[in-house]
Amino acid sequence: YTNRNVTIQASLDGSGLLVLADSFYPGWRVYVDGNESKIFKANFFFRGVALSPGNHIVDFRYEPLSFYYGMILSLSTLSLSLVLFIGLRYLFKNRVLRCS
Repeated sequence: YTNRNVTIQASLDGSGLLVLADSFYPGWRVYVDGNESKIFKANFFFRGVALSPGNHIVDFRYEPLSFYYGMILSLSTLSLSLVLFIGLRYLFKNRVLRCS
């Protein structure tokens, strides 16, 4: 159990709903035996997942799209800054641009 990941071993005799008493919040995904499944809002507030009979490994992961969008934007900005820095340094070094 961590801030971004919850792994549970579940064993059921019949079909059921596993309810995790943590807040339902966008960005959480659930994987049952390695396959992505649908998260249900249980009791208006908690996270749940439907399970079939048998033994299962249930993995809740916090993977918000906003994190990936922010990472792409940050890496793009860093790349552009690096290109501009190298380009301007090259231009000044080769005296293509002159400072007055």
